[in-house]
Amino acid sequence: MGTSVTTGYRSSTEAEVREAVGAALANSRFEKLSGGERGLRTAPAGRKSEATFDHIIETAAQVLDDVPLRDITTHVIADRAGVNIATLYRYFSDLESILVEFDLRYQRFSLLGIQEMAVKGAFADDRRAWTDEILDLATVVRTDTTGAIGIARDGYAIPQVREITNAAEDAAARMLAVATGFYAPGLKAEDEWYEMFLAMVRATARILDDACSSRPADLRQVEALKEMAFNFFEPSFRGIDGSS
Repeated sequence: MGTSVTTGYRSSTEAEVREAVGAALANSRFEKLSGGERGLRTAPAGRKSEATFDHIIETAAQVLDDVPLRDITTHVIADRAGVNIATLYRYFSDLESILVEFDLRYQRFSLLGIQEMAVKGAFADDRRAWTDEILDLATVVRTDTTGAIGIARDGYAIPQVREITNAAEDAAARMLAVATGFYAPGLKAEDEWYEMFLAMVRATARILDDACSSRPADLRQVEALKEMAFNFFEPSFRGIDGSS
């Protein structure tokens, strides 16, 4: 038998929560942007082609961490990747299209983690522990992903990257709002939760980007952020989990 939510007046299974949260991501603007035109000339076909395509993106992420955006060119990436510039242009129309492809992958990886945490949050007995865990996850994604420092530092200068990042934050907030509706049914409308989560997601993203802008990350900022995030939502949940 699956896990059930019994908070408030509604009981739901984990499968029901997972389906609703998954639908929120599937219907998001992020998914629409993922499937849209993003400057690719030719999609890779075959394992060798896919490996070259992936290698170019991974190399671009490494360069982005090491070099300011103003000094990055497609030739710099091709040289670092050890591929002919013509090979790079077989797949990508320009530098922006490479960085857009990287950001899509980075944001999707982050969103899949948030999706799992949103589902977990619908069953959380300890909201403080859940808040700490989701922020620890967000920190690890930034510290362990090559290119995360660079995309946070320079990505907003690229309009399509900025749009993708904003759409990913929007999708994260919507998934968390949907899951919270299961945790605390009837307490607030989904759109109210969404607005609260969107504000917190965007604020925490900027703070974490700064905290993780060097190695090692500034964990004092992360710990302060955990306290801030918990205190932002805690008044809304008083009485839900037996707290006063």
